Amino acid sequence: MLSPPGGPLTLIALPVEVLENIIAHLSPEEAISLSYTCKTIHLVSLDPALHTVVLDRNPEQIKKFRDHLLSTTSRPGYLKSLVLAKAVTWEIERDTPEPAIALADILEKAVRLQCFDCGSMEVINHASDERVAKALVALKDLQEVNVKGGGTQTMNAVLSMNSLGLQILSISLEFAPEMAYITLFEPLARYVHLHTLSISKIWKRLRVPLQPQNTISIPSVRTLTIEDTTICLSLVASIFPNVERVSYQSGRYQRNRLVGPGLTDPSEPIPPCWTHTLARAHLDVADIDIWPLSCRVNWLDFGLLRTGHSREALFLVGRTKPRVLSCAYRIDADNLLWVNLPTVANDLRFLDARIIELSGHRKKYMLMHLSGLDALIAVFLSIRAFYQPEDLDAELTSIVRSLARDNRQLRFVGLSLVDGRSMRDEEPVWKEERLASRWWAIERVDLQDQHAELDLDAFLECGNARLVPITTEVGLKIRDYMYEADYDSPDWQERLSTMMTV
Repeated sequence: MLSPPGGPLTLIALPVEVLENIIAHLSPEEAISLSYTCKTIHLVSLDPALHTVVLDRNPEQIKKFRDHLLSTTSRPGYLKSLVLAKAVTWEIERDTPEPAIALADILEKAVRLQCFDCGSMEVINHASDERVAKALVALKDLQEVNVKGGGTQTMNAVLSMNSLGLQILSISLEFAPEMAYITLFEPLARYVHLHTLSISKIWKRLRVPLQPQNTISIPSVRTLTIEDTTICLSLVASIFPNVERVSYQSGRYQRNRLVGPGLTDPSEPIPPCWTHTLARAHLDVADIDIWPLSCRVNWLDFGLLRTGHSREALFLVGRTKPRVLSCAYRIDADNLLWVNLPTVANDLRFLDARIIELSGHRKKYMLMHLSGLDALIAVFLSIRAFYQPEDLDAELTSIVRSLARDNRQLRFVGLSLVDGRSMRDEEPVWKEERLASRWWAIERVDLQDQHAELDLDAFLECGNARLVPITTEVGLKIRDYMYEADYDSPDWQERLSTMMTV
């Protein structure tokens, strides 16, 4: 495979070792496509491309992959990441153990595995006669583990793995029995490199004393997610003292009905919390009675702000004093959060909101709510409308003018208006909505110093400002920057201004 002397260097002229190194950076599908390009490359081993494998068709795929992987002794050593999608694990049953046994065969041989993602773990463990759990414990190089559908065997395996370098762990324990909180959290302290942890679906099966004397500390965790699990904030804060990003949802609020005790008065004494500022907090405001967050938060995310919880949301904003606020909500003329937001959100710099079920007569309330925010620099509104304006450009421009007039520091506005009649409330901002958004820069102008010609009526209607359309690409970069900006830095607004020149 050598090039002619003085000739150009070609792909097939590279040494086999270099080609194998190139293949190691490709997916299996890409490596197969490359092998079809010429006979020379077709002879090169594609085994290095087995570093990342996703099985996403049916349980039979596990057995076929096992047979291929174990056909040579060296092949299992290439496997670094194995993901089994729901379509593969969903149909595995205890009385059909062949796919589970095949998975156990794979895990027992793939000794260099670093990432494992699998659902229906408790069923798979039983079907494989606990071989999958034992193989998971024996692996030493795992850095990321994501298991769902877990129970006692799954929990015991995850908490006793030999992979002490574990960095990311996500575990769903639908089938675990009632347990003391120490049973779950104390073994996690073994993983001193664990920085991202997600725990879900324990519901009310976690026993916590009324006044726990906690001695467990897992200081390495920086990102923490707890969903569908009831546990008090003060205990979590003491176990994970260095968390920077946190997400909590008890799961009591399902399908618009409260399945637990009623909310307590948010004005009651606040239990201990983190003493440092959180980079991000995602919190269902229906859980304020067990998670009365009181520390500073740079980015506060409510997700879907359900009707009837605006009072709790207002208390959280007042306590956490966020610089960034994101949520989805319906327009309500008496919504306490938006009516009183200007009085408590003195530090709010960026607002990202999904407006649900906006109709023509409700638009005036939206504009009334989004006014008087004196510190607001940028806003992005994803409007799921129940009406379609005859002139979309005129409709969007009128909204921007109102926002510019009623928020004196506002510099950037992004708007997306789509037909929301078939969209679910909890749906996030889709990529299509972002890419179709329209953006404007708002230039505050001193009329006496302005020599260029102006549309005076439009100029005054915008609060002595001029609207300058900017590209969607620049607008979305501004949106991303506002989420991650260091608002304590004295030059953060200067950096924002430089994005206009990129």
